[in-house]
Amino acid sequence: MSDVDAKVKDMLAALDAEEHSLSEALQAIEVRLSRVRAAKTTLAALHGEDPVTFEGSLADAIRSVLMSKDVSFTPLEVRDRVLERGYEFPPGSNQMAAVHGVLKRFHESKIAGTKRLRRRPDEVRYYWHAFKSRLAHGPNSVPETEGEG
Repeated sequence: MSDVDAKVKDMLAALDAEEHSLSEALQAIEVRLSRVRAAKTTLAALHGEDPVTFEGSLADAIRSVLMSKDVSFTPLEVRDRVLERGYEFPPGSNQMAAVHGVLKRFHESKIAGTKRLRRRPDEVRYYWHAFKSRLAHGPNSVPETEGEG
């Protein structure tokens, strides 16, 4: 291996490490932003009598649901909690299709994981990836296979 090859290899390793560090920082910021939005929505609901509207996209609302607890949710549970947070779907939209679409994108980008419970193996549940170690292979879960979900 030449000196140039070694230097390029070292630079690539350094860039990989920086990319990993920045990705972790970005994820921490997204978690904090989601929690701030959820807290703001909750406090606004407690303070006023006006209906509370979630300020953010459907993806933001779903992210706040998945990150709120270290439990997993079915798509229907995600939809219900998004509505509880004050998110308003566009009139006439297919709410479940929209929720499934966001959950699918989160799963494909490894932001969220999926699992199946032994007592309900045909039901896919989603969890925030940060809670993977506690949820993905718990005593009541069936490990997912590649491409499932």
